Amino acid sequence: MSLKDFEMFSYVQLAEIAYRKQQQIGCVKFLILAGESAYHAESVGVAERCYQLVVLNNPQHLLARYPSFSEAVQDEDFQPFIKQLKRFCNVEKAEYLLARTEPENLLPSERKGNLSLAAMQLLERISLSTDE
Repeated sequence: MSLKDFEMFSYVQLAEIAYRKQQQIGCVKFLILAGESAYHAESVGVAERCYQLVVLNNPQHLLARYPSFSEAVQDEDFQPFIKQLKRFCNVEKAEYLLARTEPENLLPSERKGNLSLAAMQLLERISLSTDE
């Protein structure tokens, strides 16, 4: 398990928690952080699912300018936005928030093997469409 895998899974967990608490703005921020970490962890499926959730929720979002999360992360113009989000919540803060809000979910042992699969399962719970 790499640091980026851990980051990805932490941010996905926080996105799912924010979604359950009906904190849509926080959920979107965590989805973008999860997508960026997933891209660097080579979990393209997770990155693209994060992209879909954000863009379906808000077609006018900065991320919607790009055809995929991969292309957004590779664009220099997108990097300041990622840096801003990391100031909002770096991986250390994410770990702290998880331990504080739901310590039992920090890293369940049954999920240690394949964090991409575990992340996809959590992402299935999130539906940010404006039709709700």
